[in-house]
Amino acid sequence: MRTLSFILLFSVLGMFTIMANSQDLNSQHAGLQIPIQQIKKTISLREAFSILEKAYNIHIVYEENLVHGKTVPYAAIISSNLHQDIKRILSGNSLYYEMVGAKTLVILPLKKKNKGVVKGIVKDKYKEGIPGAQVIIHGTTLGSAANLDGEYVIKNILPGTYSVQTMVIGYRQQTASINIKQNETVVQNFSLTYDVIQMDEVVITATRNPLTKRESSVAITIKTLEQINEIAPRNTADLLRVIPGFYVESSGGEVGGNLFARGLPADGSFYYVALMEDGMPVYDVPALSFVNADIFVRVDENIDRIEAVRGGNSALFGSNAPGGVINFISKSGGNKLNGTAKTTLGTGDLARYDFNLNGPVGESWRFNIGGFYRLDDGIRYAGFRGSKGGQIKANLTRLFSNGYIKLYGKYLNDRNIFYLPLPFKAGKNLQFVDGFPQNGTMTTSEGNKVPVPTPNGNDFTIPLEDGQKQDGASMMIDFSVSLPGGWSFQNSTRYMNINHSWNALLPFNLVKANEYAQSYLNNTQGAADYDIVYTNFFNTDGTKAAFNTGNGLFCQSGLWHVSKPLNNISNQFLIKKNLMFKKIEHKITVGTYYGYYTAADFWYWQDILTDVRNAPRFIDIRIKDANGNIIREITENGFRKYGSMYMNAKGFVTATSVFFGDDIKINNKFRMDIGARLERKHICQDTEDVETYNLGGAADADNAVMWGNGKFKHSGVRYNDWAASLGMNYMFNDNLSVYSRVSRGYKMPTLDVFRGADGSFKPDAEELIQGECGIKCGTSSFGVNATVYSMQLENFPSQDARVVDGNTVWITDYVGKSQTVGMEIEAVAAPVKGFTINAILTLQDHKYVKFVTAGENFENNWIQRIPKFIGEIMARYSINGFSLGVNYFRVGKRYANNANTIELPCFDVMNCSAGYEIKITKTQKLTVVLNLLNALNGNGLTEGNPRLNNSGPNTGTFYLARPILPRRLKASLTYNF
Repeated sequence: MRTLSFILLFSVLGMFTIMANSQDLNSQHAGLQIPIQQIKKTISLREAFSILEKAYNIHIVYEENLVHGKTVPYAAIISSNLHQDIKRILSGNSLYYEMVGAKTLVILPLKKKNKGVVKGIVKDKYKEGIPGAQVIIHGTTLGSAANLDGEYVIKNILPGTYSVQTMVIGYRQQTASINIKQNETVVQNFSLTYDVIQMDEVVITATRNPLTKRESSVAITIKTLEQINEIAPRNTADLLRVIPGFYVESSGGEVGGNLFARGLPADGSFYYVALMEDGMPVYDVPALSFVNADIFVRVDENIDRIEAVRGGNSALFGSNAPGGVINFISKSGGNKLNGTAKTTLGTGDLARYDFNLNGPVGESWRFNIGGFYRLDDGIRYAGFRGSKGGQIKANLTRLFSNGYIKLYGKYLNDRNIFYLPLPFKAGKNLQFVDGFPQNGTMTTSEGNKVPVPTPNGNDFTIPLEDGQKQDGASMMIDFSVSLPGGWSFQNSTRYMNINHSWNALLPFNLVKANEYAQSYLNNTQGAADYDIVYTNFFNTDGTKAAFNTGNGLFCQSGLWHVSKPLNNISNQFLIKKNLMFKKIEHKITVGTYYGYYTAADFWYWQDILTDVRNAPRFIDIRIKDANGNIIREITENGFRKYGSMYMNAKGFVTATSVFFGDDIKINNKFRMDIGARLERKHICQDTEDVETYNLGGAADADNAVMWGNGKFKHSGVRYNDWAASLGMNYMFNDNLSVYSRVSRGYKMPTLDVFRGADGSFKPDAEELIQGECGIKCGTSSFGVNATVYSMQLENFPSQDARVVDGNTVWITDYVGKSQTVGMEIEAVAAPVKGFTINAILTLQDHKYVKFVTAGENFENNWIQRIPKFIGEIMARYSINGFSLGVNYFRVGKRYANNANTIELPCFDVMNCSAGYEIKITKTQKLTVVLNLLNALNGNGLTEGNPRLNNSGPNTGTFYLARPILPRRLKASLTYNF
């Protein structure tokens, strides 16, 4: 909290210092020297006119009674724009001005009726209105959003000449000049052309100075909320599958997805990609053990759009995120009140409720608030509710003539079941073992809230129904100010605190029941027989029911609990300067970034035994002598081993970065950008030593329970590293540009790597060298973005939990070098009215260049879990309020292990949608949508069994693997106003 207080104090002091300095800069710009002692908070209107006359060499005429007793704030009287300055001074004093000749202004009393109005219609090329088109008047805070017919009205405009601009994603922007006179209504219509590939959209992610997509030298994909709803993603990771170059695994449920960027090797999670909300990282490290970045983000109606940048430039903008940056940008309020209420129902007893509301609060304030609440038994029902919870987000903005201050807040309280591998018969036809249903799960309510013993004498209860649970909040303050002379400043401070827990039942291995029991019988002295019974199912006489399934299989599994409180504070400060040097325009940015995050780990894992069925039953095995007496209990209440893993650790990381960038505009066609980032990191971790304890029970399960002994190892290391990037863009015309980029990035070891380590352990940071070039082409009916890239990564880690000789162990290897060469293509066509086709293609050749671990050499093997082909095509047709959509995607084969002995076959998924929009009034509508996800109910595998390295479709007679989620039907009703 001390650090938080310091940074917040620094931000506030910095803001007021900048605002104060702006007074001096304005005065300097005007050529005035005002002694410090003469500076006042307010000055008379007469004095303000005198300053303007001297600054701009003009004459202001007014009657004395109009200015008598009136004052204005002194700050920022002078900018580089006379008309902007005079309007600002007069706006609060019921006055306006008229020009009389080139150098004379006449001040006149303003009556409400003296203000003007501009109105019109924003249409597309088919002469139909464009709902939601934004129309703004530059130099003011005035603006409007078009209604459902494309009509807009902006009132209370002071007389004068203005530039009016309209913009809406999916269309080219358009600007017009209008002249407002007293009591006059000006009609200004706009006719916009389609921008199907969003070439005109202004990009704010992974760039210090906003540019249109066509001008930028990065590979970027933009998805609006409307497009997101058309995709109808099951979860955050599923949404990101539509970004070329990214391969995602979203089969685990609402959260806990995996993202692989451009063939970079990872054990899952979002290891090389940073997720951001409104320009700041949601957490300063993209991935920790049992922490995937998507646990911090939910897709709801609060989102305005996402911007996803791949490649080298991301290394300059995300700490330890050389593979990409994904920015979730929230809605902000506009000049009119707008709202959304949405209800979604689905199979699996899904019920979800979303809302969002935004608009103005007076002339200078804007607000947005939204969120959702969801109840869901789950598409694979485990005997308890699979998901429960939601979030609420809000922001409040204060607009100034030369900047803004924005406050954000979010509270998240959500829990979601985590789906894991399921039992299949050997072979590539992907058939479940006998008796296991298509929508089954190996998670069971028998593992929920069951008490387990600990060496300290207290039972520990595992809340399996919590799944992955996040409970906490984040908040952010962002301010920006522009000053005369091309200077601007921005500061963003973000704080996050979340209690995260991870609870799951993990299938390890399938074994034949009788063979498994017989192995214990053979190793027990005096044993003559065994029996296998259910732990929690009984006969009518009260005895435990005998094991009986058609497949005759056991599953050795783990019941894992991880508690991981997370805390993060970060601050970014930017200074920008625009200047001309030898007729070349430079936009220079210098900044600092400070991040401090903590993570604590408490793990307590158990080994269990179940049968194999949907929501399986716990199993007990008892060894008997010749007289039928029980002489050995292999399991107790279904537990094979209590305390198979214990971890108690806590650590922190501080990261301090400085960065520099220069966006260089050589001419109207050719741009360059250069940038560099230097980062210093301090990592500290304390880990409790572990011993095994015999609890003295009758069963084998408590013979060797792992628990802490109160002694800790300390690790403290420091790193320094750097990133650099050079990009170029050449724009042939408004429809065509090409770009290229080379970069060097890094990723330092994460905090979790140092669990259990002492001060002597210091692995090298990873180094990533990237090169890419691409083309961006867009017309009103066709667009394509295509990029070829090369990635070389050195000293990457491999880290996961493995089952070795029946014991669960945590393994970390630093294994060598990888290389990927690939191509990304994103294309859109709109050949006729109402019909669009989107296509996404990723082709990549990835391999291990150097990889030796545990005596095995995997050189030239495919990188595990990553396909070489990913393709998706989406078609949508809309007419007279009706819409139909279908999307089909295909994922090529992959290998589940580094040895490339376990092949995961390619798979296909098809999703379908239908909707109808009902216009109630010009500002209100209802939309009904049906979505059929995985319409063909396919069974593609997203991963093998990462805890057993030799289990897969082409080995043995059965195996465990995680399939895609089964078919689900959803229906939603949305009310927009």
